[in-house]
Order: sequence, then C-alpha cells, then structure tokens
Amino acid sequence: MIERPRGQAWGPVITLLAPVAARLSRDVQLAVGESGFAIATWDQDGSLGFAIRTPAGQWGTPQPLPAGFEPEPVVLPDNTGLIA
Repeated sequence: MIERPRGQAWGPVITLLAPVAARLSRDVQLAVGESGFAIATWDQDGSLGFAIRTPAGQWGTPQPLPAGFEPEPVVLPDNTGLIA
C-alpha cells in the first residue's frame, strides 16, 4: 500500500503482511475516514484478514477474520469503524 496525504508527496510502500507463496492479496478493500482512520480487509489465498490505521497514520498488526463471508470495511461518521 502507498499513502499520500492531501497536498503532499507519495510516501514509501507500507507492507501490511507478507505475500504467501509469492502471491499478492486479492479482494483488498479499504475504507478511509476524514480523520485518516482507516480499515483494510483482504483475502489472501482463502485467509481473511484486516488491519486498522489510526488517525496518526500508524497501521496496527494484521488480524485474522473468520472464514465464510466477504468482509467490507466501513468507517462511521464518528471516525470509528466496523467490518460488515
């Protein structure tokens, strides 16, 4: 992932998790709020996961999601979020 703050240059590449068997994640979804709070979800070879970005710009440790649904990240008006 590469971030670009408003009015600034593109930043360095941020790796949320290492690719499995040299395959990139697919079905990556990203929701970003006005404060910079964000949620990313992905499917990597059948393993679902997510990570949260604070308004300060720090990505948290990736976490697993249970199998059996297609995760969709949502940022709420109060700059919190959920995965539907």
